[in-house]
Amino acid sequence: EKNAINVARHTIVTTKIERDHFLKIIPKARISVISNGVDFSKFKTRRRISNFEKNKQIIFFGKMDYFPNKLAVLHFVKKIFPQIQKLIPNVKFNIVGANPDNEIKKLGLIDSVTVKDFIEDIATEIKNSAVAAFPLIVGTGIQNKMLEAIACGVPIVCSALAARPLNLIDGQHAFICDNNEKFALRLAILLSDERLNSTMAKSAYNFIKNRYDWDTKAAKLEKLYTRHLT
Repeated sequence: EKNAINVARHTIVTTKIERDHFLKIIPKARISVISNGVDFSKFKTRRRISNFEKNKQIIFFGKMDYFPNKLAVLHFVKKIFPQIQKLIPNVKFNIVGANPDNEIKKLGLIDSVTVKDFIEDIATEIKNSAVAAFPLIVGTGIQNKMLEAIACGVPIVCSALAARPLNLIDGQHAFICDNNEKFALRLAILLSDERLNSTMAKSAYNFIKNRYDWDTKAAKLEKLYTRHLT
């Protein structure tokens, strides 16, 4: 990466965290930040959760051959999900993502856990969930899956690592915590309190709408290309 940045006319990263990291290594590097975005025309927000009292589905989605996703799912099923089951007996956990290995597929044998490989319409799968969980332990950069869940109007509970690049505020845009017991409790609250579920989802949507729209990001990228390549 250092060699690539040194020979590049300009470098683009997706977060200020990454920019600051590279500038410590290469102080004279020319680096701009253009974050990832979300297609709001595809990931349209739902109006409301149908049959909220019966919908106790938690979703995690993302490519399952990406190690941080796999690690997060394994951690969730082993350390967090059993605690939620004590609070919400009829809770369901839906794992959706391409290329799950045998270790992930075996999680589908656990009661109330479902594993689905790649599906064509992920937006509908997200909207059918009451809440999304992203207990990421490792990994950097903006998590597109979190933007997509928020765009669909689904509230999220996530780790501090996952929330930091998006500048989400705990208790306002999402529940953010790294403690397993608290993580389970926050999910249980969003599965039980329809008003809070809706309020947090709307707050997060309003927060990202003008910050992470793909059209805005594309315009910035085009401007940067024009400046440095012509």
